[in-house]
Amino acid sequence: VPTSGIALGYVRDELVIAGAGREGRIREALEDVSEDYDLILIDCAPSLDQLTINGLTAAHGVIVVTHSRLWSANGLAQLLQTITSVREHYNATLRVAGIIVNQHEDSTVGGR
Repeated sequence: VPTSGIALGYVRDELVIAGAGREGRIREALEDVSEDYDLILIDCAPSLDQLTINGLTAAHGVIVVTHSRLWSANGLAQLLQTITSVREHYNATLRVAGIIVNQHEDSTVGGR
């Protein structure tokens, strides 16, 4: 179910003010339909905001797509810390299913 633009901003704002239990909203919504699907993908933005926390709380596994650059490695470290925190507080079974390095440029300084 795609959400973008104004609707996505509205959902993000609603989650910020939702209060207790807001971390589990996506998980609760998916409980009603999860038996109808073999696989449900939740595509999250690269930010570590409330929408991402919700996605991680609902997920069984995380596939991380990253670049082979220093700033991407720093972001990856922050994401792994967030995954650990979500695992401790909201979703004990969450696991990192894989990391995909995308857009690697071996001939550039950033690729070394």
